[in-house]
Amino acid sequence: MNINHLGEAVLGEEESQTRFLQYINDLSSSEIEYISAKISTIYSQVLPLAFEKTVSVLEDRLTQLYCVARDHEFVRPNGEVCPKFVNLDMEEYRDLEITTAAQQ
Repeated sequence: MNINHLGEAVLGEEESQTRFLQYINDLSSSEIEYISAKISTIYSQVLPLAFEKTVSVLEDRLTQLYCVARDHEFVRPNGEVCPKFVNLDMEEYRDLEITTAAQQ
């Protein structure tokens, strides 16, 4: 099963933490192979003017997502074991440079 939670906008860090934990839970589920996540849903303060701070927070949160994905495999109906996949979904071009920097 692939999961893409609808809605990009979050209203503050409390809501982004809720969404972040939802992604963690999704990746921990044996039924889910693939999630699509937006950086703007895991950190409510994605700001180009605070580039370094934004990248730092995103690096930490993305690393946590990737570690959960790495630590939980998906077994397809035919018995094939495969890694979980995290797709970074960008809705806005302005997030490209921040997303790219957070991946390095």
